[in-house]
Amino acid sequence: MCSHPRPELEYVITNSGASIIVAHPNFESILRSHYEPKESHQLQQFNDEPYIFNPLSAGKNFSDEAVLIEFFYQDCQPDVIRWALSKGRLQQSMAYIFEVNPLKELPNVEYKYIFCTDDRIISPAWSHYAARKRLGVDAIVELPGGHCPHLSRPAHLASVLTNDI
Repeated sequence: MCSHPRPELEYVITNSGASIIVAHPNFESILRSHYEPKESHQLQQFNDEPYIFNPLSAGKNFSDEAVLIEFFYQDCQPDVIRWALSKGRLQQSMAYIFEVNPLKELPNVEYKYIFCTDDRIISPAWSHYAARKRLGVDAIVELPGGHCPHLSRPAHLASVLTNDI
């Protein structure tokens, strides 16, 4: 786990809303205190959602390194791209469709939704929809760049997350 410059803050950083990248040390206990098992009727919420993926990415073979570079790492430096490709693994999670947020309510912390303006993977319509409907966030921060700002512009992303910008 990464060390946070302001450890007094509670935070969770996710990637595409599907996987946790960094979490506050107390995140597990916070999550457990708010957990409520999902019920089948909760899946109905997805009927009115915009399509999650950017149409540009439809039908692409994400096991092909050239496709990964074009869609995930288009704004990364060559050495970062080489490193990212060496760490890659195929992720075909359907969590965004089938897993319902298990929290009864979200923890009382500041929320930001970071929308990458040049993301070739996630649809802008879905990003804005998910920020408002799933997280109740109106403060959407638009960050220039593609799908992986933690790789292409980590200092800028860190500034946004720590309220320096």
